[in-house]
Amino acid sequence: MDRLNGVKENNMVSKPKELSLPDEPFYPIDRLLLFDRHNRLTWEQAFDAQAPPWDKQRRIKRWADTTALEGVDDPDTHIVQYDYFDPVTRSFQKLAITAREAAAPNLPGKYAYPKYVVAPTPAVVVGPDGKTQPLSPAILCSRAEAQALAAELGASNVVEQSSFVTGPFGIDWRGETRRQWLIGIGSDYHSAAALLQAKYKDGIGAPGEWVTTPGGPRWVSHAQDTGEQDPRPEIPIPCRRLFPQEALSLGHPMSVVVYRTDRSSEYNRLAEGGGLTAEQAETLARIDQNVWRLLARGG
Repeated sequence: MDRLNGVKENNMVSKPKELSLPDEPFYPIDRLLLFDRHNRLTWEQAFDAQAPPWDKQRRIKRWADTTALEGVDDPDTHIVQYDYFDPVTRSFQKLAITAREAAAPNLPGKYAYPKYVVAPTPAVVVGPDGKTQPLSPAILCSRAEAQALAAELGASNVVEQSSFVTGPFGIDWRGETRRQWLIGIGSDYHSAAALLQAKYKDGIGAPGEWVTTPGGPRWVSHAQDTGEQDPRPEIPIPCRRLFPQEALSLGHPMSVVVYRTDRSSEYNRLAEGGGLTAEQAETLARIDQNVWRLLARGG
């Protein structure tokens, strides 16, 4: 499944927030985030559609910026940049990713694959006495579905079952376009409709593979990789830079607070009494980062 499919559903738009200067003396640094931090439940509540299935080729990403695709010819080569706050170095950093990556979330958790539903059919079976009875739609599928399935199985022979049937019973299709298609594999023929139902028993697009058995092809479902144990760090959520009236308080080792330099607060009074300015705080954070790197190398 293309990882942008979930983004394109319902013409979904997820764009950066237009953040203004808060009318408060201080606030947590999360107030600078340009996007909400989502899980699968909150994403569906916000956009009325599931987020795409977890993609193990990507890191966890709890936000999306669909505006990154605007006016872009190749989303896989076009690079967009964001600012983010790194809690490890306690400083603002740059994030550069492709437009495709920016536009799509990658949320861990189980994806609910769409149920495969066989539509009813108006077709009926006509007996030798002219009486009719309903035809089961479970034996029907479209020619295109049968041909696509045959290609998956490495087969090329697709025939209609009626070419093998003789006898007093007939079918009045009554406008039905689906048929009873058979896929020829070696000297055996297999119902395309039955194979489709086997493939989609866990939902359309659910992971699995075809295996060859003496009785014919068999679909083996795979456990869904939900990414919930992925050890890689998440792609950070972009944030805005500080306004001139703001500064960071980095005094507490477990939290960072943004405070207004033009408002009275304990954080502002600390700065006025010899605390750090925003520029000084960023410089100190860079020094801290270098020290930690030296320690990690053993000196």
